[in-house]
Amino acid sequence: MFARIKSFKLPKPTLMPKLLFQQFFSRIVAIRDQLSLAQKFYLLAILLLLLKQPLAWVATISLLAILLEFWPVFEKVWHSLAGKAVLLLFYAIIANFALANASAVVNEVVGVPAQHFNYTHNFAILLYIPAWFIIISGIVMFVVQIMSPMYFVLMWLLKPLGIHAPKLVAYQAFHRMTFIIRVILSVIVLYHLWMLIGLDLEDEIDDPKSHISQVLIDDDQQVREEVLAQLEQADSAIDEKALANDDADVHVDINADEIDFKQVHQDYYLGVRKAIGYFAFNFEADTFSRCDKAEDAHVVELNDYEILEIVPDKQSQYGYSFLVKKCFSAAFPLNK
Repeated sequence: MFARIKSFKLPKPTLMPKLLFQQFFSRIVAIRDQLSLAQKFYLLAILLLLLKQPLAWVATISLLAILLEFWPVFEKVWHSLAGKAVLLLFYAIIANFALANASAVVNEVVGVPAQHFNYTHNFAILLYIPAWFIIISGIVMFVVQIMSPMYFVLMWLLKPLGIHAPKLVAYQAFHRMTFIIRVILSVIVLYHLWMLIGLDLEDEIDDPKSHISQVLIDDDQQVREEVLAQLEQADSAIDEKALANDDADVHVDINADEIDFKQVHQDYYLGVRKAIGYFAFNFEADTFSRCDKAEDAHVVELNDYEILEIVPDKQSQYGYSFLVKKCFSAAFPLNK
């Protein structure tokens, strides 16, 4: 026994750091092999968040991880009868909102009911489906985040009765930690979805014609004044901080890597309407008509007596001018 003890040799001191590094590296590789693809994206998003990288990147990677994680759940739900009914209802809600929104926007651009522009209306629906998909998905994600703690509490209460929670995801490793990380990252995703929709609480309160402002006025004028005072104090605090640091670009540098959601929303707002005007002029309206029209105008006949004349106009907000005129033709000549 003593001979065996004497024969045992400690590793050289120079080899100790190398062995520790190899053990650490092998441990990291083992953990990596246990993670699913979605969990790897969650880990990358958390690392970006800890390194104070732009939140837009964190939200994008987190959203991709959520989609990868719950895509098998979507497939499982789709292959059941009740699941198909729920998903079709979800798609029907999106389509209905997109249909109504597109009709209102077409009417806003062309100045006449959208029923006279069937193809342009369909084109507008295609443009607004992604926006409403983001809005409805954000609402669903928000509801899921609120209901998930209640769900786990309910399953914990039912566990003594032998009722176990169904496994929504396939992976087994680090499922509790993954749930906590998912909740944190989902808040960032929801924030960006909210801002991407274009809802700005401060602008809504400042606008006296907005719904939020009207509610505040109807309920209590003092509440509105307090909210505005808090917003002004927040703005003044930011300005004082910038002056104290003698750096006029402090606020710009902080948000330099973030998305200007207000500008994105405005670009989408104008881009959709310009696209609708372009589609109506080039594809929906007629180049030739029985009614008299301007040489460079396209025409949509509203009825036997009226036409909608569309003319390219660079001074117009959407690039085209829309004007309802009388139809002067062989049957209805111009009275001179």
